[in-house]
Amino acid sequence: MKVPSDLDALLIARPIVLWVEDWLTKEYLARIWQPQDALFQVLVAGGHDSVRAVVRNLRIQDYRRVFGFRDRDFGRSNRSNWSRQTDIEVYVGSRLEIENYLLDWAALAGCTINQKFQRSVDQVKQRAESCAGSMIWWMACRQVIAGYHERLFADFPDHPSMGNVNTQADAERYIQEQSWFQSFSAHSQHILDPGSLAADLGSAHADQEDFHQSGKWIEEFSGKEIFRHLRGYLVNEDDGEADVNLAKSVADWQVQNNSVPQELLELRDALRRRVCI
Repeated sequence: MKVPSDLDALLIARPIVLWVEDWLTKEYLARIWQPQDALFQVLVAGGHDSVRAVVRNLRIQDYRRVFGFRDRDFGRSNRSNWSRQTDIEVYVGSRLEIENYLLDWAALAGCTINQKFQRSVDQVKQRAESCAGSMIWWMACRQVIAGYHERLFADFPDHPSMGNVNTQADAERYIQEQSWFQSFSAHSQHILDPGSLAADLGSAHADQEDFHQSGKWIEEFSGKEIFRHLRGYLVNEDDGEADVNLAKSVADWQVQNNSVPQELLELRDALRRRVCI
């Protein structure tokens, strides 16, 4: 049941409400979706987990045109389902972070913000490649940590409904019956086994090295870190608006040169189909 609040006017101002992680994502999508952006109210949830929580809460209150879009990070994309009429609430891109869509060498070199130093396409690309080359072990470490988190907390149980737990025996039974509880010992044992950490890091390093050698690092390495490195190279500024301003400038170049990432146009069209626009 919908609870009246000050959000009402904001959530019905436009046909589609899309919650995103941060201000950079909001500004970037607004720029590349023009003129269709008039259909969208893009709002900032303030973090990866917050997107899902906000969308779920609002949908429970019968706001059916509310959706989310968040970074894939080390999880799974649901892009393969975007073209279908599904029950997706939060859309997850195929690239690691939103900044990975901004790793467009021609756009970074051609955008207006690059007027000061006028870095060439090759210079921008080489700078990014150098940065990526220094990140392989860091990305491998992150991959292992994300994998361990998945092992230990996948299927973490929800709180029981009120009335279903009235005694200690009920509480014990509820927790013990959860798949998370039943598999926790095996998953934690793997992490604690001697040699597991070294083996897992070695495997992750091989994955990240493959990404680096194949060029997939553009999609799989931390776009946020590479984009910020390039921002310093292009504008030599470090204020709070610098990342967002560069993202907007890249977006404008992509729109003007018909090079908006196809995946993000698919996202826009999928959302429009969901509400029959």
